[in-house]
Amino acid sequence: MSAAAEKPASKRSGDLTHRHRVEKATRQLDLEKNPCTKEQQMSYQCLDDNGYDRDQCSKHFQNYKNCRQFWHLVTSDRKRKGIEPALPPPKDRPQAMEDYKFVMPWK
Repeated sequence: MSAAAEKPASKRSGDLTHRHRVEKATRQLDLEKNPCTKEQQMSYQCLDDNGYDRDQCSKHFQNYKNCRQFWHLVTSDRKRKGIEPALPPPKDRPQAMEDYKFVMPWK
């Protein structure tokens, strides 16, 4: 019997939940699907820099939350109007931000 045959399979090799978590994390970092990638990364960086003290990163979290809320409102409005794609592609987002600046919830 070879050494490879005796070695037990990795616990994660067939773990679908682990694969789903990895795929979700990859999707979240995809600028095409997540217009708030920069804000998300800034939140992560703040946590890293401050020893994962969430209280010190509340401004970054609020900024990310505002970003997500804004793009959710834009997507909802575009769906309602029948505009495709509902989430504008990255090259069209500056114009969309200008067109929808009235829905910014934090102003």
